[in-house]
Amino acid sequence: ENFQTEAGKLSKKYGLDLIGFTDAEAKTFFKDIYRERAEAGRLCGIDKTDFLVRLRPHGVWEECRGILGAALSYYKEDCCARGTGNGRFSRVARGTDYHKVLKGKMELVMQELSISFPELEYKVFVDTGDLSDRVIAYECGLGFYGKNNFIIHPKQGSYIFLGHILVNIPLEKSARPLAESCGDCSLCISACPTGALIGNKKLDANRCISYLTQKKGILTRWERKAIGVHIYGCDICQEVCPWNKALEETLETAFDYSCETAFPDLEAILGMGNRDFKEQYGGTSAAWRGRNTLQRNAVIVLGNLKLEKYFNLLLQCLEDTRKEIRMHAMFSLLEYGEKGKALVATALEKEDEAFIKGFGCHRE
Repeated sequence: ENFQTEAGKLSKKYGLDLIGFTDAEAKTFFKDIYRERAEAGRLCGIDKTDFLVRLRPHGVWEECRGILGAALSYYKEDCCARGTGNGRFSRVARGTDYHKVLKGKMELVMQELSISFPELEYKVFVDTGDLSDRVIAYECGLGFYGKNNFIIHPKQGSYIFLGHILVNIPLEKSARPLAESCGDCSLCISACPTGALIGNKKLDANRCISYLTQKKGILTRWERKAIGVHIYGCDICQEVCPWNKALEETLETAFDYSCETAFPDLEAILGMGNRDFKEQYGGTSAAWRGRNTLQRNAVIVLGNLKLEKYFNLLLQCLEDTRKEIRMHAMFSLLEYGEKGKALVATALEKEDEAFIKGFGCHRE
């Protein structure tokens, strides 16, 4: 039995929803898309500056002769309602860290394949390698490239986690890339509140809410307002997509979640110590950015909500030992008007010159 047939059977055995294959040649379909973003300054801080490396399998591993693309659905019905004083986590961060779940399944497939193909060598990647998971998924026929810049499968929609495996065994393309099937629909472009989606396959990553929630450091007022109620990630462009209507729920229990996870209490997030953070969020995909970034985002959301009950909570944040939290608390207090401004002016008197300069630079 050939490698690709057996890999297909094992992928079903271990719970992968989609698998496809492609050769090790450079993937050129995305070259112009990435080049346009780079030249227009639309690559964000976590993008690769040398975008061409994301398209060259041999540049990642010289022994590569073929690539497997894999996908795992994470769609669960959203039965929770966000309370007025709560933040929001995107679907990708509500269950167990998908990197571990998907990579674990892919490893099981490859370990069993190694029994039948002892010459097999491989490298497994889930959102971690230099190659783009979306490029590989597209080349393997796992979905078309949508206007929202997600890979969209006709039956699984875009709520799919992607990974790829480089192997030293020559593989043939299992399918042609799927043609874009968005048609005249541009709901995702219209729905994006920050204008990050600026046209078919065009993305300004610096305006993407998901990126802003993961961006390190001090955010500008525009960035803070753009975050809205999001603590980590954003699903807006996927929620409006017609291809994501009437999907079947994933059977993967690792992606089960509670309403407290989807729409967390902001005061609880700010009250977390390192141990609490590890217990509550250490097993999710949001953990990689750490407690500080999530708490910074919670402080920002407090300012966006401007609820009276959170005013005193922001005052407490002014006593935090971390300057990033204190500064964002000041920004959020300014959203409360004159009474906030007066308290911020007093609080600034306790800060050093570098803090005050940074505050001034990022205030607007």
